[in-house]
Amino acid sequence: MKFKPAPIPKNEELRLKAVQRTGVLDVDNKDLFTVYNELAKQISGAKSSYTGLIDEKRQYFLAHDGMGDDFPNEVPRKQTLCQYALNNTAPLIVEDLRKDNRFSSHDVVKFPPYLVFYAGFPIISKDGLILGTLCVTDTRQDADLSISQIELLTKLTGRLAHQLDIQTQQREFTASKTI
Repeated sequence: MKFKPAPIPKNEELRLKAVQRTGVLDVDNKDLFTVYNELAKQISGAKSSYTGLIDEKRQYFLAHDGMGDDFPNEVPRKQTLCQYALNNTAPLIVEDLRKDNRFSSHDVVKFPPYLVFYAGFPIISKDGLILGTLCVTDTRQDADLSISQIELLTKLTGRLAHQLDIQTQQREFTASKTI
């Protein structure tokens, strides 16, 4: 069986415009966003965390922690686990990727790093559009999240979304002043 891409969200056109408006794609802002991944790892106890926005073709990573220095800046959208978190504002938590039909054939499950656990927290703009995800992943079979960890990670992701909203507003304000 081959990994299949997620269904395209119904609000995809608006969502893509919101992602572009952030102005953070292809910009090295790791210093600004790494703290969210460090905190996500500490809250969850997971081995790794990453933050990425998803446009029409790729997931662009704003920052990551625990992924190694050779972790790419982006991956094709059709190959990312996080595309499945674009259709629902609730966290997508999969305790065993190997047993989930959506993910069991994915390369990161079948080959190194052999991911078992995945939790993707949607980054939701002030307009209610999902821009991407804050994720935690692990290779341990006993990895899971308590209700309080899920609540904290949801709040952390909300702060990250607020950070992106503020940056977007600042960029648009600066652009309007320039014009």
